Amino acid sequence: MTHYNQTIDSSSENEEIHVNWGNSLKTTDTKEREIVNNKIDWKNKDQVLERLAYADAPFYYASLELKGDREVVLAAIQNNPFHIQYARNNLNDDKELCLVAVSAKGAALEYVSTRLSNDREIVLCAIKNGGDTEFKYASPEIRDDKEFVMEVITTVEHTGYLSQYLSDRLKNDKDIALETVKRNGLSLANFSEDVRNDWYIVSEAIKHNKSAVIYMGNEIRREIDAAATDYLDYFRDKVFFEQKLRDLLPEKIKDIKSPMDLRDSLTESASQPPMVNGATRTRSNKLKI
Repeated sequence: MTHYNQTIDSSSENEEIHVNWGNSLKTTDTKEREIVNNKIDWKNKDQVLERLAYADAPFYYASLELKGDREVVLAAIQNNPFHIQYARNNLNDDKELCLVAVSAKGAALEYVSTRLSNDREIVLCAIKNGGDTEFKYASPEIRDDKEFVMEVITTVEHTGYLSQYLSDRLKNDKDIALETVKRNGLSLANFSEDVRNDWYIVSEAIKHNKSAVIYMGNEIRREIDAAATDYLDYFRDKVFFEQKLRDLLPEKIKDIKSPMDLRDSLTESASQPPMVNGATRTRSNKLKI
């Protein structure tokens, strides 16, 4: 391989061109880098490989032939994992190359082949090295794979928002929902109405984050409202309802086993006039609905 600080013999022009690129590429000066990039013959494998040894190589300049050269593509991925998007000759379907890419940047999963976006090892590696948002680049089959999703949720940290990318079927799966809300209560928002009407799942979500109360299902809200007739207008006031729930929970959530228990606790606490915009609201001074 030719080194930048050496003399390059150009066989096409049969002349020697002395370039001192190494020092220029070590600098953070983008103008100097651009000057070097303009001097490189992007069809010359040695020069391209040498350029890829330095940061911020614009691999998209490389010739189509070099973008289909496995050695060059590997060097490009090692320079910047997102360079996998420029690979040709189905090299984005090369599992070894794609593992190198997603191991460095999970979001590179966006550019792997359709086949590899359905590969459990590739997708799991991307999530571990990128985060739960990379799950959106997985295949529809993977996002509907309950066994795989459970493995990810239970073995990988910080996967609370993975649920927003689940298939509709798994968004209605209570096993998946329960394991997810235990780790991120607010993820309750991503599940179906049926799941959000499951009191046990809702209570687990609230234990993790009391603000999860705003995502409880309408059926649970109606159950709470139904017997709280003396304070019905309080509970229909969405802002107050959520405020009261936040005040009550999660301190007492361990003692609340059903929506009815929650209703009773709310009714009891409602006898204590709340503060609204700095003023006390009493039963004789209720907010109108």
